Amino acid sequence: MFGWSSTNPVYGGTGSGSVDESTCVSLLQGLEEAGFELNTTISDFYTEFLDERPTVGMNGQD
Repeated sequence: MFGWSSTNPVYGGTGSGSVDESTCVSLLQGLEEAGFELNTTISDFYTEFLDERPTVGMNGQD
C-alpha cells in the first residue's frame, strides 16, 4: 500500500462522528483478512517512521 494514510488513517470526525479506534480494522488488516498476501516493505517503512511523524488529529495532521 502506498501513502502514509494507509498505515495511519483517520477513522472519524469529532462529536457524533467520533470513533472508538480500538475496535477499528486497519486497511492492511482488512486486506489480509480478505485473503490478500501483502508485500509489507513500504507499509513497514511508514510504520517505523511513525515516531518521527506528527500526530493526526483534530488540531493538525501530517
